[in-house]
Amino acid sequence: PMPRLLMLAVVAVLLSESKVNLALAIYISFICYLRPGEADSLKPCHLVSSLASPNMLLSTFRFWGLLLHPVELGIASKVGLYDETVLLDSDPWLEPFLAMLKKQPANQQLFNLAAGELKLEFRRICTTLGLQPTELYQLRHGGASDDLLSKKRAALDVKQRGRWRSDASLTRYGKATRVLCELNKAPASAISLGQWMESNLPIAFNHRLSIPSVLLP
Repeated sequence: PMPRLLMLAVVAVLLSESKVNLALAIYISFICYLRPGEADSLKPCHLVSSLASPNMLLSTFRFWGLLLHPVELGIASKVGLYDETVLLDSDPWLEPFLAMLKKQPANQQLFNLAAGELKLEFRRICTTLGLQPTELYQLRHGGASDDLLSKKRAALDVKQRGRWRSDASLTRYGKATRVLCELNKAPASAISLGQWMESNLPIAFNHRLSIPSVLLP
């Protein structure tokens, strides 16, 4: 799994290069446990806006969500399922970015990515930061592990969010020592960049605060 701090270091470098679309794709892949290739296939129709109503403040309908593999498109998920859903319920500051993505032309790729671009850029930034190995699947593992270890979500919630069919699929996640191993292999500079990003996440994404050049590779 990719620890959250290292994911944020990758995001920080992308933001410093003004590649907000790629930074969003990486961040959303992590918090939504997206499978490799899913971010590439998303279009505005997969992003469902919240129901803004005073009566809905305590309801799940106040959150934006992803509708993955909608039955109308006839393309099932890796495990043969349709209408898999993931709520974007952990980062309210994302809403303006989600609204921006939703307004794009219906047939346009949600993050404006060329085929294979996310994988190549992810590997490039990880190499620049001194992180190895570098596979997009680490984001899916990392998001689930982070939610379990931080106790943001219960195991059943993580299972549903990850769209895993069996409890056995979760056995590889939530292992603190495995995440610690990844952090121990990472350069201190990458960890410091991730820590800065964690403390300044919304304002850095909104370009209201520049990432200190001394922290960047």
